Amino acid sequence: MATVKIWKVKYRLDHVIDYAANIEKTSLKDKEDLKNVLDYAVNPSKTEQKLFVDAINCYPASAYEQMQDTKEEHKKTNGILAFHAYQSFAPGEVTPEVAHKIGVEFAKRMWGDRFEVVIGTHLDTGCCHNHFVLNSVSFVDGKKYYDNLKNYARMRELSDNLCREYGLSVIENPGPSKHISRYEYMEEKAGKVTKNVIFRKDIDECILLSENENDFFREMKKRGYTFDFSHKYVTLSHPLFPKARRLRNLGQEYEPDRLAERIEENIRRKKVELPEQDNTVEDYFEDLDNENYQQVYVRFVTVVKIVKERPERNRELQKRFFQEVRKLDRLIEQQNLLCDNDIESYEQLEQFSSSRKDELAELTKARDILRNKLKVAIRSGDEKEENEIREHISNLSVMIKKLRRDIVICDRIEKQKPVIDERIEQAKESNSRKELMNYERIR
Repeated sequence: MATVKIWKVKYRLDHVIDYAANIEKTSLKDKEDLKNVLDYAVNPSKTEQKLFVDAINCYPASAYEQMQDTKEEHKKTNGILAFHAYQSFAPGEVTPEVAHKIGVEFAKRMWGDRFEVVIGTHLDTGCCHNHFVLNSVSFVDGKKYYDNLKNYARMRELSDNLCREYGLSVIENPGPSKHISRYEYMEEKAGKVTKNVIFRKDIDECILLSENENDFFREMKKRGYTFDFSHKYVTLSHPLFPKARRLRNLGQEYEPDRLAERIEENIRRKKVELPEQDNTVEDYFEDLDNENYQQVYVRFVTVVKIVKERPERNRELQKRFFQEVRKLDRLIEQQNLLCDNDIESYEQLEQFSSSRKDELAELTKARDILRNKLKVAIRSGDEKEENEIREHISNLSVMIKKLRRDIVICDRIEKQKPVIDERIEQAKESNSRKELMNYERIR
């Protein structure tokens, strides 16, 4: 069984080609594969020893240059640079050699008559998978490749036919695909928290707390979720996230029929205790009344760190501080600037930023003067003076880079502070409503 996918490449074609042909991903490393490595290395028909890398209508080592030449020849150097596709096989179903053969044959049948393609078989994960980098411009007629539903269906059909030819399994009646953006896919693959991950966790928790569908919808409503059944596909919304999500896009376990089955199954299952929630808001935000700029920032960043480290114990804050958790490194950088320079008020921040801008202007002017002197030294042939000037310019450039960075961070702090204040107030209000609801329930 093999799955296929394709997406556009709009920037840095050379990076994508390097990734597809990466030696760290295409080399055979395991000791039990030593014989295969030796057999492959001595194979005279291979130009890249120990690598599962091939190309069609170009050479792997110079693929980037050849693709660029094709674009320039037909005057189509803008827009989509290439297409990056992959073909992934089930774990343990295929050897690297067979996977690579299938990949090369697939590329030949799919694109080989008109396009330049680089094929790399990666062995660095639990399953073999092929990467294809396809030039967007045809070397035959200069026409561009179109990634439409018809071509994608042809890709799937070709891949399935090749799997049958090599005796591999095929999904005969594939269900509808669950489309998420490539950005979200890569985020989830890297283990990062996305909106889909948060939606799934809340649904899972609510199922564990429910004995029937009414319980489930009640628990979801407590968390702020609303369902929309008026369209062809049921959608789920939350006020903290701008776009609704189709349940089918969360995965097969979250489609309406399957959710109903899971709720019924839960009745017969022993209840699982959910993790207790931390008192993070009370501990860090409740007494924030007359705190200075720096202290508010430090507390806010501390809470975001806690939410990132213990999301299960801070579920509501995880949704509320979703963007901040994803940009924690930038927040820490902003916090450090405030603490390192003892900035406690907006006025002090403005003064600090202004002084940095003045210093930047002076150093930039001094560097320009040195650059003019360097030109004179080069013309006169004075190597000693030339080297000294170059060293001074290098030192100034380091200082200028630091000043520019500080100014950028100051601008971010200035824009972020009102957002932080609003987030804190919303968290405090939300916590107060939660306490009131708990009190009413107990009463």
